[in-house]
Amino acid sequence: MKQCTLQVSRQHDRSLRKAALIAIWALSCVGPARAASPEAAYFAARDAYIAQFEAIAMSEKHQQALDELTKLLRPIIGPVALKGFSAEGTISLTTLGEGDLGFGLLDGLRYSSADDKAYVVVTTEPMLKHWLRDHKDWNGDKYANVPQSVGAALRSEEFYAQAVRIDAAIVRYVALPVTQPAKAKVAFAMLVARTQSDIPPAPDEIIVSLAQGGRVFVVSAPAAVTIDPIPACQKVRQDIEQKLSETFDEKLQADGDAAFLRCFARRAKAHTFFPAATKQAQEIIDALPH
Repeated sequence: MKQCTLQVSRQHDRSLRKAALIAIWALSCVGPARAASPEAAYFAARDAYIAQFEAIAMSEKHQQALDELTKLLRPIIGPVALKGFSAEGTISLTTLGEGDLGFGLLDGLRYSSADDKAYVVVTTEPMLKHWLRDHKDWNGDKYANVPQSVGAALRSEEFYAQAVRIDAAIVRYVALPVTQPAKAKVAFAMLVARTQSDIPPAPDEIIVSLAQGGRVFVVSAPAAVTIDPIPACQKVRQDIEQKLSETFDEKLQADGDAAFLRCFARRAKAHTFFPAATKQAQEIIDALPH
C-alpha cells in the first residue's frame, strides 16, 4: 500500500472544491488493488463537506458544495429519461449541516413533475446500501431504525421518513399488489399519508419503489383517485378517542392507531379506490427505465 501524507490548512475560508478533491485524492492513495469507486469518491467528498459545515456558517459555499456533489453524482446515476418529469435531476440532499432539518436524506438525483406535486429520486444499489449503513442507528433507541436489507428497507415506513422527507412521518395504510418486472429485484407500492400529529382518516399519496438494473427509483405521487375514509375503520377510531377522552394513555393511543390501520388495510381491497390506485402504481412502475 502506498503511503501518503498531506498538510491541509484547516482555515474556514479554504475552498469547498479543494476539500472535495482532497477527499478523492486520499482515496486514491490506497493503491490500484483498492482503487476508489465513483460511489466511494462521492461519499468521501460528501463527508468532507459535512465536516466543514459543522465548523462554518452556511452561505453561498453550501450551494457550491451541493453543486460539486451533483457533478460527482451524474456519472454515477447515469442518464434518466422520465416522461412528465424534469430532464435533468437535482441533488436530493437539502443540507450538509448535521443537525439541520433535512439532513441525512437519500443520496441521489431528484426529478420533479412540472407542477412539483410528484417526484422521483434515483440512486444506485451501492449508494443505497451505503446510506442504509449510515442510518443503521440513526434514531438510537427512541424510534425504529431502517432495516438493513434493500428489500426490507423499501417496504418500511422508516426508510421513506428518513430518505425522502423527514419533516413529517410517513404512515402506511395498505400495500398495493403490483407486478414486479422480470428483471427487477424489488418492486413495491403503497398508499400513504404524511403527518406531524394525528394519523389522517385516509391516505392521499402513492409511493412506489423499484430496484432494477443496478439503480433504485423512489416515486412519490398524489393518488389519482379520491380515497374516502372507511366507515368501519372510522368507528374503530371513534371508540378509541372516546376512551382517550376519559383518560389519556400513550399505549392506548398507539394501540388504537395500529387497530385503525389494520382495519384500513384489511377492508381497502373491497373499495373502488383500491384497483384504481393499484393501476396507477403499476403504470408508474412500467414507465420507469429498465
